Amino acid sequence: MKNILTILLASATFLLLSRCAKVNVFQEPPDAPVIDSLSPATGRVGTQVRLWGSGFSTFTSLDTVWINGVRVRVDSPSTSTVLLVTLLDSTGTGHVRISVKGRTAEGPIFTYLGGGGNASAPVITNAKYGWADGGGYAVYVNALPATDNVIHLMVGGVEVPIAEVTRPGTTLYDPAEGFRLLVSDGDAVRNNAVDIYANFQVTYSGVPSNIYPFQIIPVITDIVSRHGEYAFAAGDTITITGNFFGAPTLPSAIVMVYNGLPLVSPSIVKWSNKEIKAVMPAYPTVPPDAGIPLSIKVGNLEGTPLAIKYLGAISATVTVLAGSDQGYADGTGAAAKFNSPAGIALDAAGNLYVADQYNNRIRKITPAGVVTTLAGGATAGFRDGGAADAWFNQPLGVAVDETGAVYVADYVNNRIRIISNGIVGTFSGDGGSSQYYYPTGIAMNNHNLAYVADMNNHRIREIINATVFTVAGGLQGFADGTGADAKFNQPYGVALDPNGTLYVADQGNHAIRKITSGGVVTTLAGGTDGRADGAGTAARFELPRALAIDPQGNIYVADFYNPHIRKITPQGVAGTIAALSGDGSDASFSAPTGIAVNAQGIVYISDAGTHKIYKMTF
Repeated sequence: MKNILTILLASATFLLLSRCAKVNVFQEPPDAPVIDSLSPATGRVGTQVRLWGSGFSTFTSLDTVWINGVRVRVDSPSTSTVLLVTLLDSTGTGHVRISVKGRTAEGPIFTYLGGGGNASAPVITNAKYGWADGGGYAVYVNALPATDNVIHLMVGGVEVPIAEVTRPGTTLYDPAEGFRLLVSDGDAVRNNAVDIYANFQVTYSGVPSNIYPFQIIPVITDIVSRHGEYAFAAGDTITITGNFFGAPTLPSAIVMVYNGLPLVSPSIVKWSNKEIKAVMPAYPTVPPDAGIPLSIKVGNLEGTPLAIKYLGAISATVTVLAGSDQGYADGTGAAAKFNSPAGIALDAAGNLYVADQYNNRIRKITPAGVVTTLAGGATAGFRDGGAADAWFNQPLGVAVDETGAVYVADYVNNRIRIISNGIVGTFSGDGGSSQYYYPTGIAMNNHNLAYVADMNNHRIREIINATVFTVAGGLQGFADGTGADAKFNQPYGVALDPNGTLYVADQGNHAIRKITSGGVVTTLAGGTDGRADGAGTAARFELPRALAIDPQGNIYVADFYNPHIRKITPQGVAGTIAALSGDGSDASFSAPTGIAVNAQGIVYISDAGTHKIYKMTF
């Protein structure tokens, strides 16, 4: 039983630590403190001494140190094996003693020089970052000579310019602060620092003071992942470059906060004074493209946060199935060319059909990426007939029925065309705007019922036995309701699920609408322009143009102006799919216009901006 309780306690402790907002590179030790050695072993007021040993606390407030019974200051950063302490008063000569959480230990003897040293030698008692407007460094001394011209301040043995010596009668003198040597050139200090310390020393007429190690605030100069600078996705390894990050043994942390709440920290791969590598987790509570402040903390000092963009969770890989430059050419893969490809649809054999808008053609792509022209030619116009002789005018939507016939929303011709057995005919519409006024999207069910997004009539149409009916809509606007009471704003794409529910990409309303039996229209997600993930109306889209439904009922959206591929659960929770391209870089789209999903859940995307057809696998 005792072993079981020990395991449970250890597990609970691990979970608590894993949820902490920062990563301590060195963990808190359980041992009682031990002082093995110290350096230097002699000094006077202002001397900083390093204590080596074990069992120290990484939280300096828990370490109490005395020399000869006189308490000295514990400085940051300190570790479980090294403590930095500074003499603020005369201590006399005696043993060093430490107390950590009630556990005490005595160490070697420290020899206090006091009057035995050079009584005229200056003493640095403290140093601080920032003065006046917040820049520069201030070095505190116990006394000043009569004139300023004999004072010299060094960092790491290199002299740095003193902007002002504060003494009574000078502009920046403050009795509460005492005598200070002010340095305005912060770079002069930082450039001569060693590791994380600026080792200050002052001389008066050639007489040197003690060396005072002062920790420099960590500085980030760049953050890079495989997605570029200041951007990352879940699972990425980021590289943080800069300076004054310290060593792996220091109590160091990557601090990330969003909306005031700490985030789970990344897993540290490498920590050195100038470079940190860390593997980034997923952040479900952070929307994609949000900026997260990231900073480095070493001891008690934290650097200035920099915003790093969170791209989301990588869940897919995108490759180019076909297409390259804008143009017209049949061929395989990149040898083929399209001109603003729009709607796409799959047949039972896995062939993809593309409404090649400005080539005025319908193209066919095999699963191997071989592109041929199914129908249409160079002429923009209207003509039925053989596939090669027929004319289209900016076709935008395509659908395939169970027999393999292809239906086309022929945008400028205001008609629904059909391609079957190599012949192009008119399935519905007379070219006037009363039946269709710029039809854009089309969907078929297994009974050859067609549904059409009649964009400029703001209606959703149904074609039964060549007769056209209005399912919903009629007036431009945004309203849920039944039949004509519902309002759309230039609906663009439609998709039908196996249960007969119709989904509409209502582009002008930036919403995804849902039409159930009897023409009842509700809003599934969106309604406001922008980009935001979330449930229902909390989600935002920017001119959504095409929809597709996978076997699990999830709805994929070609979000044209954002431009991203969005995924909506059957419950109406919208997310953004972050994806990598085949070479490992961030997959990006220019103007996704068409989308289709096969039975295996593979998503195909047509991008009018890049003139390519993409394949997205999960």
